[in-house]
Amino acid sequence: MRTSGLLRRIEPLSVRMLTRLEDGSKTQVNWLPALGWNAHDELLAGFVVHNSVLPLRNWEWMAMPLWSTENATLAGIGRVSFKKGNGRWEGQLRKFATQGIEGVYALDYLRSSVRYLHRFNQNPGTPLSSDLSVSLIDVREQPAGIGIDPGFAPYLDTLRQALRLNYRINSNRGNLKQQGELRITAGGVGLKNWGELIRWAGLFEAPLFPKLTDQSITVEAMWKGRKEVNRKGRGWGWRIYAGQGFWRIKCLPTHDCRHHGLRRIISRITCSLDGSNTIC
Repeated sequence: MRTSGLLRRIEPLSVRMLTRLEDGSKTQVNWLPALGWNAHDELLAGFVVHNSVLPLRNWEWMAMPLWSTENATLAGIGRVSFKKGNGRWEGQLRKFATQGIEGVYALDYLRSSVRYLHRFNQNPGTPLSSDLSVSLIDVREQPAGIGIDPGFAPYLDTLRQALRLNYRINSNRGNLKQQGELRITAGGVGLKNWGELIRWAGLFEAPLFPKLTDQSITVEAMWKGRKEVNRKGRGWGWRIYAGQGFWRIKCLPTHDCRHHGLRRIISRITCSLDGSNTIC
């Protein structure tokens, strides 16, 4: 610890490549080069800066700025998390390009999320464990630059917001492992023409059923497991999935209003045995 000077309460800074064991006498920052590729940004080059060490800390952050060689713009991922007891807060921001029209405009994909995860029954001696998470998700697609396609209508900006509740329970009893999961997602989708002076709600203003074009609730349940039958690891597994979706479509002046107020229901049940998917 510094005992004098302006920053006397801050430990000496240690910048290293990759990661290290925790050193309580220093402020540790780690880095490493990063390369990526996708169909719209093509080659992405940059670096990762983080404070993760071994053992993992309660407070962690990571920033990965990347340069898109195709669009000559900054992309990347940022993440922060804080753990206290059996609970953990996580925030994440992502920015990449998505499909636009070559030579006319590019589209930015922006995804921000906040999640709280709480773990139960973390005693290694018990066969059961579970966790519950609540997530707020905000996804936006908008033209980068002018954003107008000559000869066609302007591209619609798209906003998706959702509130997601997810519960998982795990059972590990000898040679039999099982997991059950229940997920409920409520959200909406909004569209607006490029240049329209419409203000969308922020992530914390209307996360549940925002005043958007389409609103939906999706309920999903899954049960999977695996049973080993000998010491060589041979066995058989299964997976059963069921999902039901409900959504309502609002009518805008620019849309076909013949289906105004229509409620659509989609349900699906699938089964698999050792990886072969079928409709039950």
